[in-house]
Order: sequence, then structure tokens, then C-alpha cells
Amino acid sequence: MYFVSIGGVRVKGLIRLPRFFQLTFAARKAALAADGNISVDLFRQGRIFFAVSSWESAAAMKAYAHNGNHLALMRAREALFDFAHNTTIRCEEIPTRAQAKAAWHAAFPAPFES
Repeated sequence: MYFVSIGGVRVKGLIRLPRFFQLTFAARKAALAADGNISVDLFRQGRIFFAVSSWESAAAMKAYAHNGNHLALMRAREALFDFAHNTTIRCEEIPTRAQAKAAWHAAFPAPFES
């Protein structure tokens, strides 16, 4: 059983992209080094950036969520994002990008612009 976090954000314009990428790649690096992490996938669909991280346990995922690099990204969310939504799923296999996007859109059915 995997615990998967699926986050989707839309950055508030091009001027904020450098800071977004700086914080995102630092958080990714920390996640990959975290105990219990299996994988991290970052990708974009239209204007929505997705982060999909897979974990061995809910405890490992929660411990990472309180990590300094992840917290820095979350603290900057109001300044950086038009919206930032996250959902967590449990599954037997690590989801594909299409499956992750479908799970995210199911959790947040508002008509988000891609």
C-alpha cells in the first residue's frame, strides 16, 4: 500500500516562477532524501503544476510535510499561487500522471483552468 500526496498549484504570473521553482526543487530534493519516500514526480498541465509524491506510510508523509523545505513552500503559497490544493490517496500502485490528475480533479471539481 502506498500513500500518495497530489498537489496542484497555479502560479501568479511569470514573475513569480523563479521563486516557485527555487522552493519547489528544494522541497523535491528534501522529499527524495526523506525516510519513507518512494518517488516524487513534478509536471505541468497547462498552467497547473503538479507534485505527486509516494510514501511507504502516512507517518513518513506527515513527517516530510513538516520539513523545513516543504514548510517554506507552504508559507509562500499566498504570495506565489492563485490556488494550491492537495489531496492524499492510498493505492496499491504508484499512480500514473493521468491517474494522479484524475484523482486531483475528482477532489477539486471546480473548473480549474489547465
